[in-house]
Amino acid sequence: MTQAAEETIGFVSKKNQDWFDENDETISLLIEAKPTKEVFCPTRSLVGGLQDVDGATTSEGILSRWKSHFENLLNDQAITPNDLIHMTPQYPVRHWMSLPPSIQDFVKAIKCMKPGKAPGPDNIPLELLTHGGPELRNRLILLILKIWEIKDSPQ
Repeated sequence: MTQAAEETIGFVSKKNQDWFDENDETISLLIEAKPTKEVFCPTRSLVGGLQDVDGATTSEGILSRWKSHFENLLNDQAITPNDLIHMTPQYPVRHWMSLPPSIQDFVKAIKCMKPGKAPGPDNIPLELLTHGGPELRNRLILLILKIWEIKDSPQ
């Protein structure tokens, strides 16, 4: 079959040559013009080392500067108003959030999840939950309601 295709159509010559093959001479000239150590080795920063407040670069001076910096951070006297809690807006309590989840909530949560993701710590893939059928869904919602009731998850 390959021979028949070759005789009928023939081989197509490569129209686009590899970029590196086309620019081999240019690349070689660039490498020769600049020493490879300058091209491939890390460069040193032109910025000077750390200094303390007085401009000294000794390690003791730098350590004392860090010490004073963190002391200033930790011992800063923040001024906050005493009635800050009273100034914070209070929202009404949402009692519906304390209700146990319904089967509709469970189905909605499953539909919102993206397929093809790695399973969580329970090692149950999403595809099993979505295609497991009503029996699996009912058993899972019963397990969720039991956990909700006893307020403790199984180990």
